[in-house]
Amino acid sequence: MKLKFFIAAYILLIFSGSSTSLLAQDYTPFFIAHSKWVMSRVNPIIGPEDGHFYWENYTLQDTLIGDKTYTILARRNLCSLSPDMSGELHADPTLNTNEMIVGGLREENRKVYVIHFDTNTEQLLYDFDIAVGDTIHFTPTVITIIRALNPPVDGLVNYTVTNSTAFSYPFETGTLSEGFGSSYGLFGSYDSFLTDLLCFARDEEADSLEYQCTPCSQYVTVSTIDPFMTGVGNMKIYPNPTHSILTLETNREVNIQEISVLDVNGKLLEKISCSDHQVEINLSAYPASILLLAIQLENKHVVMKRVVKY
Repeated sequence: MKLKFFIAAYILLIFSGSSTSLLAQDYTPFFIAHSKWVMSRVNPIIGPEDGHFYWENYTLQDTLIGDKTYTILARRNLCSLSPDMSGELHADPTLNTNEMIVGGLREENRKVYVIHFDTNTEQLLYDFDIAVGDTIHFTPTVITIIRALNPPVDGLVNYTVTNSTAFSYPFETGTLSEGFGSSYGLFGSYDSFLTDLLCFARDEEADSLEYQCTPCSQYVTVSTIDPFMTGVGNMKIYPNPTHSILTLETNREVNIQEISVLDVNGKLLEKISCSDHQVEINLSAYPASILLLAIQLENKHVVMKRVVKY
C-alpha cells in the first residue's frame, strides 16, 4: 500500500469532572519562534503508485503590524513526485523552490492566530483553551471536535480530534498537540484532506532539518505523534489494484469490526460489519476509481486505506 494516511486512534478516555480540571494542567505555549513544519500531500492516481508533494513552513524574525507583534511565516516547496507507468517516482525539475513569505503568527490567551499578508486579514489557527468534548468553530463549516486526551507526546499535551476538513470525517482522524499543532500540518485545522505533518523541529534542530523527501528523524515524527496504533502497522490489503475481491488482514491481536467504503470525496458508499482479523470484500459492483476504506477495529482505532479499483 503506497498511500500513507496519517491518522490517530480513537481512544475512549472520557474524563469526569469539569473542563477546569483539564485546563489546570501546565500549558505549553505554541512554538512559534525558530520553528519548522514539514508537510506532505498525496495525489491519488489510478495506477501502481501515488504522487506526492512536499513543502515546509518555517518562521523568521518578528514584525510589528498595527499594535500586534507577529513572527513572519515563510513557505518553501521541497519536491513534487509523480509516477511513471511502472510506478517509479520522478521529481518535477520545474518546481519553484524559492522562499515565499505567506504571513505571520502570534499567540494570545492560548489561541494561535495567523495573519495573511496578501489580504491583511487575521484568522484563528488554533485554540488550546479546550477540554474533551469541546468543538472549536473556525468557520461555519470548518470545525475541530476534541474527542479524547492522550498520553503526552514528547511531554506535550495531546488530543485525539475529528476535523471536518478531513476526507474521512466524521471519523476520528487526527491529533492535536500543544506546542506544534495538528497532525495534518501547521494549517491542518483548515486543510486536512490527504495531508500529513511529517516532522516538526525548532531552535537548532530547525536549522539542521533539511528534508529530502525521506523519513524525518528530528524531534517530532509521525511514529511518535500516533502512539496507539498497536496491531495496525501490520495491516495488509491485497491485491491492490483489484477488480473484485479485496482481502483485509490485521495481525491476530485485533479484529476488524466494520469497513466503510467511501469515494475520494468522502461519500459513504457501503458499510460492512464483521468480526475477524481477515476479511474479504467484493468491490466488483463499483466502477474503475479510487476508493477509500475506513476500517474500524475492535479496539476503536480507525485506519484509512486507499484502493485502486479497475
